[in-house]
Amino acid sequence: SASIAVNLDIYALPLDANQGKSTGPLQRLTTNLADDSHGSFSADGSLLAFFTLRSGQQEVWIKDIGSGKERMLTAGRNPRISPDGTLVAFSQREQKRSMIIPTEGGASRQFGTRYFGAAAWSKDNSLLMVWDADKPKTAIEIVDVASGKVSEYLAHPRSRLVPRDFSPDGRWISFSKISPEEQVLMVAPFRPSAPPPESEWTVVSDSVSNDYYPQWSPNGQMLYFISERDGFACVWARRMDPATQKPLGPSFPMLHLHGASLGMRAGDRFLAVVKDKLAFSVEERT
Repeated sequence: SASIAVNLDIYALPLDANQGKSTGPLQRLTTNLADDSHGSFSADGSLLAFFTLRSGQQEVWIKDIGSGKERMLTAGRNPRISPDGTLVAFSQREQKRSMIIPTEGGASRQFGTRYFGAAAWSKDNSLLMVWDADKPKTAIEIVDVASGKVSEYLAHPRSRLVPRDFSPDGRWISFSKISPEEQVLMVAPFRPSAPPPESEWTVVSDSVSNDYYPQWSPNGQMLYFISERDGFACVWARRMDPATQKPLGPSFPMLHLHGASLGMRAGDRFLAVVKDKLAFSVEERT
């Protein structure tokens, strides 16, 4: 049988993120033959932190979008760059620890005593929203970056909760609620002193399919996510009321990836949204 060469790269869809309108064809952001995935942008879109296997081990690299230059930052995985682009949170699977390192390089420091996955930074860089990567039933936890204090924010008796994003105004969080039957997009108020009961959580999914990785547009009026509702992992969006974060109208497709040559790989799916582009990893099959 013919051999298929498979390469995982990070691609960007040029778009007006606040309006939900694509503005050009797909662009490759990384072109290495090794796997590149799990990218995260600084708020202005100038820096991309991403995970790569290009040296043969798990590493976090930084790409300067303007110059195109790429550099190795540290050994690790699951990078999350801070909104101001100065810090990167990441995890190290072998050591079962979670770290923060300056984007310019230098000494990294551990945050928390458990093996956390970092989902998002608060807009002022003071908090990290995380989940315990070792727990089978995850909850949404908040790390105070300065003190290292960790507090549970939301949990569910039967479902896993996987945190994903802070709204641009800092008043809401998006997350996935995962049960054996489905993955549902959720939005809930962010009030550290008074976490909301489940009655205040909003279901954003409008289908019974798997929807996940919800990410807000910079103006908080669009929520982008990955959906498998048509049998493939594709990029979808839904308009949101910025005041209440209730959905306005049905979800709509932003990008279908049904072709034999380009598709999202299970286990390596992410979305990163800034004002002029939306990034994700795509497998090229040749």
